[in-house]
Amino acid sequence: MTFIDPAAGRNQISLKELRELPAVWDTYDSTKHGPLPMSPFYPVVRHENWWGCGVSLSDLRALASSHGIPVAWVPSADVLRRLATMSHSHEEKLQVLIDARAEIIALCREKLDECTDDWLGDTAVVAEKALAALADGHHEAAACLALLGSEDLIYEMSHLTRRAKYKDLTDVAKQDPGGLFAHSHYVLAPLVTLYTDWWAKNDDPVPTALSRHAVVHRLPLEHLSEGHCLIAVMLLVSMVREAQQRYEQIRDDMMDHNTA
Repeated sequence: MTFIDPAAGRNQISLKELRELPAVWDTYDSTKHGPLPMSPFYPVVRHENWWGCGVSLSDLRALASSHGIPVAWVPSADVLRRLATMSHSHEEKLQVLIDARAEIIALCREKLDECTDDWLGDTAVVAEKALAALADGHHEAAACLALLGSEDLIYEMSHLTRRAKYKDLTDVAKQDPGGLFAHSHYVLAPLVTLYTDWWAKNDDPVPTALSRHAVVHRLPLEHLSEGHCLIAVMLLVSMVREAQQRYEQIRDDMMDHNTA
């Protein structure tokens, strides 16, 4: 496989190497093994914010699918490590996010600065406004804007049309992400809890994890805690940054096809 990365000093890696290296990359914990430069090929098969976190793929997926916490692109490796080592308590994991609020906002800002593709349209602008509201302390407004602004992108990233049911979204999110290039699937994992069944007409108890349905159909302010608001904005940023990468890949493929 060939990658255009002149700054890396190397632009080729075999599939055999690519399959073998994650065994080392996925166990690297910067707090135990010291600082190491990221391999230029790591982001090809893993999200760059996983580098150095020392958290297993199964634990990363559990954070996302059980607690609705985005793990792709944001938050940082250090925050992921703290989340994974915290108890299973949802409230305690939310407190980790709240304690890392400034760090999370800064990384979201960095990721959005990388999102410049014209195909993103207004979605990137919505993400900018949601992040600005969050940074200004308007958490509930940021969360509502982020949840509404992310829905079209969620359908696109899951390869479903708007005619699909919400259960179809959770079914896609629950699929086994096995395979070398399955890291993109982790972007969808938070949808398992985000779209969990909840009916206002039945007076169901509000879910523990952030619920799109509860926010849209009842808007319980106690559910829009600071931690859940951080999650909502992180999810939109994660989706937008993933879309940016996907669009870049499509454009590269189009250029390769046109020059072939």
